Amino acid sequence: MTSQIPGQIPAGPLDEAAPAAADTARRCKQPGCGTELPAATGRGAPRLFCSPACSRKWHNDNRLAPGAAGQQAAPADGPLAGLLSAYDLGCRMAYDLM
Repeated sequence: MTSQIPGQIPAGPLDEAAPAAADTARRCKQPGCGTELPAATGRGAPRLFCSPACSRKWHNDNRLAPGAAGQQAAPADGPLAGLLSAYDLGCRMAYDLM
């Protein structure tokens, strides 16, 4: 096992004081709500919403629309169109055999 000599331990963020908390009260992230959030206690991430209803509304309103960035649809005449039609035909034939 390796031991460290006190002079080898790098001085860094552990020696500095933690940044002071903001003096302003934290508010619910849902636009139009503005309810003040309770002070963070214990472990875990601080709250962003005042209630599960506000959280659900915000996440539903900010959901990506179909076809948005990262969800591109393949063009109908693209290189995989023939493969898709062959697969579809094979599935239909297999279903007819049942």
